[in-house]
Amino acid sequence: MNIATLEQLWRERNPRERWLIGLGLPLLLLALLYAYLWLPVQKERARLQRTLPELRAAAAQLRQQAQEVQTLRQHVPASDAATNPADPVTVMRQAATEAGLPAPQIQPDNTGRLRVRFEQVTFNPLIQWIDILQRQHGLKVETLEMGAANGPGRVNAQIAFAGGGT
Repeated sequence: MNIATLEQLWRERNPRERWLIGLGLPLLLLALLYAYLWLPVQKERARLQRTLPELRAAAAQLRQQAQEVQTLRQHVPASDAATNPADPVTVMRQAATEAGLPAPQIQPDNTGRLRVRFEQVTFNPLIQWIDILQRQHGLKVETLEMGAANGPGRVNAQIAFAGGGT
C-alpha cells in the first residue's frame, strides 16, 4: 500500500468513522506499547529489586571469604614441601620418632617399594604411624605381616610401602 491509496481510503470514510479511527488507532498503539514495552520493563525492574538484597549479601560474603583467604595465606609459613617433597625414608624415620616408635629398618628394593621392619614395638603407635604415612605423605601399604612379640601389645612387623622407592 502506498500513501495515495491510504489517503483515498481515509477520504472515503465518513466523519464519524474518521473520528473513531483517529481516536482508536493512537489508543491501540498506546496499549501495545504499554503491553510489550512498559510492562516487561517494570516486571524485570521488580524482579531485580527483589534479588538485589540477595546479591548484595552474596557479594559481602564473598568479600569476607576473600579476606579470610588472604589472612590464612599470610599465616601459612612458606614451605617448599609442595615443590620439594621429602625423602620417604626421612619421612618414615621422623614419623616413627613422633609416634614414639624406635627407628625402623628400611630397605628400598628394586621394584620401587620400601620394605620396613620393626621388632618389639607397641601395636597402637605402629598403626598410627602407618595411618600418618598414608594420609599425610601418600605412602600406601602393599603388604603387612605382623606377629606377636614378647610382652603384651607388642608385635614384630614387616611392611612394604608402594611409591617410596628411589
